[in-house]
Amino acid sequence: MSYLNHQGVPEYMQDALNQILQIRIRRQMPVTKYPSSPKEPINISQFLGNYCKSVANGTHLFKREFEFITLASRNRLQFVRLLEKSFALGLDDEILDISDLQSLIELICPDFPEQICIDAYQIIEYEEKTFENILLALRFRLFFLEFVDQAKKVFFKSESIEEKILENLSKIAGNLRDNFRPSPKIYSLKEHVPNLKTEKTQRAWELFHLLSKDAKVVSLIDSFEFDSN
Repeated sequence: MSYLNHQGVPEYMQDALNQILQIRIRRQMPVTKYPSSPKEPINISQFLGNYCKSVANGTHLFKREFEFITLASRNRLQFVRLLEKSFALGLDDEILDISDLQSLIELICPDFPEQICIDAYQIIEYEEKTFENILLALRFRLFFLEFVDQAKKVFFKSESIEEKILENLSKIAGNLRDNFRPSPKIYSLKEHVPNLKTEKTQRAWELFHLLSKDAKVVSLIDSFEFDSN
């Protein structure tokens, strides 16, 4: 069951069943006062086959809500891949500001939180804001969504004790893995946290930047994306 959870299979099945239910409800609703010809029944096997193809291609994410995009780890990586397929052709070397990026993303996910884009820019604060660099930061931010959210709180708490930061981050990483949520390996945290050099308010972004460039972390994300395909 852990492999199915890892791949998001229960979530995809529930989404497919919800869509079938919505189609049936819409077909039962009268659209005119005049009787219409009987509608053909839904071909369940064909619908599920088409749904699985859309999941494999990543097109099932188009115009979906942010909650669905982050529902499964596979979705998160496919969403970034969908952005790349949709916009990279003419933007790879273009410098984009946050509002440009947000506008592009909202064409695919209308309720995408602006804070996620802001965070991605913070991760590459000292790099060129090209579409390629932004996508790499966004990939890290989305894939490790819960870890980044919780790690930010650890760093930004004024009462956080320096010696406890690594311990708290390690606990967060362990708890997320126990709940089938992606997280950087604890040994990557042990490698980078003690060597952070910026002032306390900036250390979260320094850590996220280092992790996003860490070959072991990148390999972890790549292996998951390859496994998903």
